[in-house]
Amino acid sequence: MSPIAALKFGTTVALSAERGWLVLAAVRFLPTAIFSLCLGISGAVTAHAQGQPAWEAHRLADLIERREASGRNYLSFVDRASFSVGLYDLPAGAIDRQSPHRRDEVYYVVSGRAVIEVEDDAFSIEPGSIVYVEAEASHRFVEIIEDLRTLVVFVNGPPAEAGPAWEGFQMTDIVDDRDAGRNVWSLFLDLPSLRFGMYMLPEQLGGDKTLVHAFDEVNFVVNGKGRFRIDDDAIDVEPGSIVFVRAGSDHSFDSLEGDLDVLILWEAGGAE
Repeated sequence: MSPIAALKFGTTVALSAERGWLVLAAVRFLPTAIFSLCLGISGAVTAHAQGQPAWEAHRLADLIERREASGRNYLSFVDRASFSVGLYDLPAGAIDRQSPHRRDEVYYVVSGRAVIEVEDDAFSIEPGSIVYVEAEASHRFVEIIEDLRTLVVFVNGPPAEAGPAWEGFQMTDIVDDRDAGRNVWSLFLDLPSLRFGMYMLPEQLGGDKTLVHAFDEVNFVVNGKGRFRIDDDAIDVEPGSIVFVRAGSDHSFDSLEGDLDVLILWEAGGAE
């Protein structure tokens, strides 16, 4: 097993290759997208820093602990030139005071039930719901009848000016394309600023081939367990694993335990 595979997800693992040498570092990223007094994201973007790791992995349970320890509703844990990713929690009955953001964003509902209002529309959300909201669109969560936990991805590239103000999806609709005999990539959100889809790998096939994409991506493991190989490293993934992979990195899944379902978000112009 790679030394990295033995490390816990709670610490971000960095690996880079420079002049033929592998450099291993344990790092944590300071959030740069800070919620304002009314819980609005500032939209600050940091440029790619030389030496930033090619990938980083997080486990939801560790993120929940970190958010609770912070005393804030929002925890930013990925901060890249392409994406910022955070965890946003609201207790039942809470008032969501967030303001419009300057970046396109996507919410993935981990748990809880509520309604999201976007401009003059309303959409009921539950575990597995996914909601895209365009930059500057007014939105907030209301009627929070169960503690609400969402993963939030902000797209740090130019917003999709020609796209819809919002789109909502339920998990039952997304997995309709499942096929026990082949790996299925189901693209359900295709915009100038981002692409979002579900990658469904049946256990009997054991995994997939090595892929290399020209765009950054964020992987959310929804169901199943397996091993995620990235360049020369391998990490075990399970529901709640969140892995950022930088453009140009070799990656593949294998050693599946159960059917593996992975939500994958690419930056603008991402993979088919």
